[in-house]
Amino acid sequence: MAVETRAREIERECDVCYSRWARVETLDKVLRIDGEFVMVYGLPAEVCVDCGEEMFSDDDIEWVRAMLRGDGRKTAKTVTLDAYHFADAKEVED
Repeated sequence: MAVETRAREIERECDVCYSRWARVETLDKVLRIDGEFVMVYGLPAEVCVDCGEEMFSDDDIEWVRAMLRGDGRKTAKTVTLDAYHFADAKEVED
């Protein structure tokens, strides 16, 4: 069955750990692009099988940038999320 698992992976050198294999996945991600936060559903990614680094194609990131510039694509939905500053949260703990 190991061959079946390998079939879902591609040969792609990881930018972080230099592993030779990545899984092709579709992710829901909150990204910061050009100073703006945006959530993208169904973003294609290659994920390193060893360290978990998520790698995105330049074309897909440019597509997200174009969307932020208002190229006519409709927002799928608006979400509200809590934001924490790590140093502030750490002071409460200490």
